[in-house]
Amino acid sequence: MFEQNDQSGNLGWDGFVALLEETGYHGVRLFNEWPYIQNRYAYCGYEGPEEITNSLFRAVAERNCKIVYLTMILEPDNDVSNDADKNAWTYITDPADYEKMLGDLDARLAKLGYVHGTVPPMELKAPSVLWRVLEGIGTVAAAVLLLDLFFFLGSRARCILLALGALGVLGLAFAKPALFRVLLSMASGIVMPSLAAMWLCRHTARRRREETDAPFGKVLLDALASAAFAAVFSLGGALMATSALSQLSYMLEIDLYRGVKIMQLIPIGMFVLSYLLVYAYEDSGARAAVIAHIGERGEKGRGKRLRAYWSELMAQPMKLGWMVAIILVAVIGVFVLAAGVYYMYRTGNTTNVSARELRLRNILENLLIARPRTKEFLIGWPCTMLFVWALRRRMNFLPLLLGLGMSIGLVSVVNTFLHIRTPFLLSLLRTGWGLLFGLLIGAALTIVAELLLRLVKNARARANAQ
Repeated sequence: MFEQNDQSGNLGWDGFVALLEETGYHGVRLFNEWPYIQNRYAYCGYEGPEEITNSLFRAVAERNCKIVYLTMILEPDNDVSNDADKNAWTYITDPADYEKMLGDLDARLAKLGYVHGTVPPMELKAPSVLWRVLEGIGTVAAAVLLLDLFFFLGSRARCILLALGALGVLGLAFAKPALFRVLLSMASGIVMPSLAAMWLCRHTARRRREETDAPFGKVLLDALASAAFAAVFSLGGALMATSALSQLSYMLEIDLYRGVKIMQLIPIGMFVLSYLLVYAYEDSGARAAVIAHIGERGEKGRGKRLRAYWSELMAQPMKLGWMVAIILVAVIGVFVLAAGVYYMYRTGNTTNVSARELRLRNILENLLIARPRTKEFLIGWPCTMLFVWALRRRMNFLPLLLGLGMSIGLVSVVNTFLHIRTPFLLSLLRTGWGLLFGLLIGAALTIVAELLLRLVKNARARANAQ
């Protein structure tokens, strides 16, 4: 099976899938050295075919291609004098370049245990229906826990929701097994990062109520532990989402999972709702004021008082300050939407990566074998630590912005494992490196932020003293 030039699937023809199914998926993926890869000689600032070696390495190690169809390397033909042929290319015929390219490739693949030889058919023991049902019930339990963190459900409501969800999982697993696998994967990948985000909001709110002026060392340790715990939540969701799709058709990219972009956006939106509920409604005192005005839940006539309170609230004239605040929120929302569109664009397979970023990726791959994802170690985990720190230092608006970056890191962990074609241990190693580097960078940034905050406070104190 020839991989497509945009790495998003395989080239196919009529009867192709039926043939693979009849043979028990005894097929292998072949990486074709497409023309745009042939042209990557002395690319990205390299002196020779290093970037072509990187492309071949990723095809084998990350995308499960077991055969490489090599073609000769090209470079611009600088000897052409005719302007019409100024974009002409010529073949590189020096054997040393090919020896370097393939020698470097063999050396890098040897670290992962790859050797030359006949490619055997892939074998996979897919999870049984029973295991998937148990996983589905676990996902339902996580969803009930998420709802409980939002609405403080009673024990009776939790039990009823769990029972109904378990019955739904059982029925769907046997009535629509293919749909069940996809929905199970999507639900797991959405619920667990959302649960991590909501837990972080609740946990930090409780901490800052209990310790109004905690020493920095304790805040830093709390930020490190919270980020690591949130990573465990997301990793659990990644494992559940991946196991639901564990079958050869996904590993060979005959079937493509189309729910990744939805799974990227929903947990980010859930974080925004969590933050507004905890800090704009509960922690700010708004919830207490509403309850004092209309009464506790379940009281007689509470619904009528709520409608009257809403009518009274809407009849109040808007002050200038609130009007300006709403305009600012709207403007910020436009920028956040634009950033979200760019973020979703970056999650695809066809994104153009700058030469500088590509060079950084290659350096990390050579040093670490599995390159950590940029979104995790530069954005996600540092923002998680700064999110906890900012809230513990009684800030309210800055944590909301940091939380968006934090959410990107949480969902990125799930997205890493949803590349079913990539070996599991490679994805696990990539996530581990990302968490380690992210915590180190986050710790450094948190220390810098604390120092800057103290400088500002000292400057204000001196100004007030004068």
